Amino acid sequence: MLGSIRDGDIYCIETKLYKNPDKRLVVAQVLDYGASLWHSYADFGEFITAIGKAYCQRRRGQFISTRKDFFGIDDAETEGLLDRIRENLSHGKFRFIVLMDKLHERLKDLVVFLNENSRFDIFAVEMEFYHHDGFEILIPKLFGAQVKKEVGSSSGSVRRKWDETSFFEEAQRELDPQSARCCEGAL
Repeated sequence: MLGSIRDGDIYCIETKLYKNPDKRLVVAQVLDYGASLWHSYADFGEFITAIGKAYCQRRRGQFISTRKDFFGIDDAETEGLLDRIRENLSHGKFRFIVLMDKLHERLKDLVVFLNENSRFDIFAVEMEFYHHDGFEILIPKLFGAQVKKEVGSSSGSVRRKWDETSFFEEAQRELDPQSARCCEGAL
């Protein structure tokens, strides 16, 4: 399930039209945004200053003074929010979203693969557009949220190192005899 901005979640979003020639490139772009954000703002104070400047330019107000109204939180809750944002930024814990008018099946497969095999979350959103009685109706369809994470963190899990002998010993134990012989014959 998607978190919320009030929880300190940081979202990196890339939008593309279906007519874009390489629909999988959009995933690399959104991941690049996260890597750049993580690398560029090792100093949290610089990050908050940049957010404040961007907010001021777009909203013509001060981020810090309007945060109570925007988030509906008091000073103590604001400190907790900033702590969660700081932690997410320092650990590179971002939510990645690809937003397109139509999602290609290979892109949907890529999103599911990445979610099953990585520690980060990436979601794809397809926007359906309808016109009815002078209204424009947008219906989002979310892909990638159905995947359950079972990927361990690099600090707590140890990856098994394979060599040819241990690989074939494991194959002998786990596969039926005919499949194990096929594996050995493939090399």
